[in-house]
Amino acid sequence: MGAKHNLSSSVQADHLLNAGIALQRDGNLLAAKSLYEQLLGIDDKNIPALQLLALVYSSTGESGNSLKLIDHALKVDAFNAASHHSKGFVMMALGRVSEALNSYDRAVALKTDDATFFKDRGIARCECGLVTEAISDFEQALELTPTDSSLLNYVGICFNNLGAHDKAIQAFKKAAEIDPLSAEAHYDRSEALKNLSRIDDALASVDKALEICPGLDAALLSRGDLLMLLDKPRDALIAYDDAIRHDQTFARAHNNRGFALYKLGALERALQSYERAVELEPDYPEAHWNR
Repeated sequence: MGAKHNLSSSVQADHLLNAGIALQRDGNLLAAKSLYEQLLGIDDKNIPALQLLALVYSSTGESGNSLKLIDHALKVDAFNAASHHSKGFVMMALGRVSEALNSYDRAVALKTDDATFFKDRGIARCECGLVTEAISDFEQALELTPTDSSLLNYVGICFNNLGAHDKAIQAFKKAAEIDPLSAEAHYDRSEALKNLSRIDDALASVDKALEICPGLDAALLSRGDLLMLLDKPRDALIAYDDAIRHDQTFARAHNNRGFALYKLGALERALQSYERAVELEPDYPEAHWNR
């Protein structure tokens, strides 16, 4: 009788776990949360459920509860690499980057063939200013998953931060070759090209990004900035208006729109744009200065 009961409980736990994973994958976090909590009522040492529920809590702003679950999972099994990785994710959400990095270090030490572990540690290392080490992590992840274009994008961003803009451009180019529909790769490439003062090439690259993703805020703003560098304030104004139309709370777009209007001699309208930027971001020094 006891063995049959244990088997029944195990089958029910597996069903709840798989159903929760499916719901979480579809973005239905509250329903997934309910199933994971039911599962833990059956088996409070179910490590996958503890990990997944912790991630749901973190995504819904309940990071305190999330951390308690992960710590409980690590008490159950201190050598579970995925639990250390999950703790790193939670720590990043809490802004405790150094602690996140420590958790990712433990995860990588325990499991050396998981690209996600290296990728997330690379992101944490970037946040800590360890850019060269981050590149090493992203390259290690690329060896494990060579078709993940986002990893090349991270490599390019790191090289850009180091001032190695030519290497950054090559990384972004490879990312776009793997995934031609990656708007981020084209946009980030435009930033590297701008850093090399190749403004026309940068504009072509940002236009490609907007062709793929017309609502990419950063690219809409960048298009206006590039047109300003080409001394085309009227065209830049159209780009800033597009950015604001997409996001009316985009303070930088209002500020830069003000500068385009200033260049066109529309001083009253420029002042209104600067004031709107300050209204949206009271601690925005550039907008205060321009005003």
